[in-house]
Amino acid sequence: MKGCTHPYIVQFFGHWRMGNKSHMMMELMPLSLATHIDKRNGTFPFHVSIDIVLQLAKAMRYLHNKKPQKIVHRDLKPSNILVKPLPKSPKGYLQVKLADFGESKFYNKTETSSLQMHMVGTCVYAAPEVFTQEVVLDNNNPKFPSKADVWRFAMVCSEILTGKGHFIDELVIGLHARIKEPGI
Repeated sequence: MKGCTHPYIVQFFGHWRMGNKSHMMMELMPLSLATHIDKRNGTFPFHVSIDIVLQLAKAMRYLHNKKPQKIVHRDLKPSNILVKPLPKSPKGYLQVKLADFGESKFYNKTETSSLQMHMVGTCVYAAPEVFTQEVVLDNNNPKFPSKADVWRFAMVCSEILTGKGHFIDELVIGLHARIKEPGI
């Protein structure tokens, strides 16, 4: 996050250690998108949904095209997207910023693969290939496509447009099996 300067990514101001504890100072945003969706108890107006999606798309494009090293977020979900209602907006628009880069990785050289650990992030938003054994091995390290962020983005877009989460009543073991099934 330190090297990311973009209007749709939460701004990082600095970090320091005091004794055993690490501290970070970041831009203050009042709510996560997940909390905002729960509070709404329904869908956003269509124009607001599209605006949220466009802001997220611009943040993801920035990360995936960043120089000198591209970044894959690997944990895109509504709780890692921060929002602030725009008080002067009569139509309910939100300022949206991507946050929580704890699972992020740099990737180089190709558009399609990135050295990553097996199944990171929240499984409800994970791409099906993350659950399969069909990963490419490079020196015994699994590689997954950076495009798995695109799957997560689509899952988030669906939640923004419908106001509903995915696989809400599923147990994790059953969820893994269902995601691997073709045609779900």
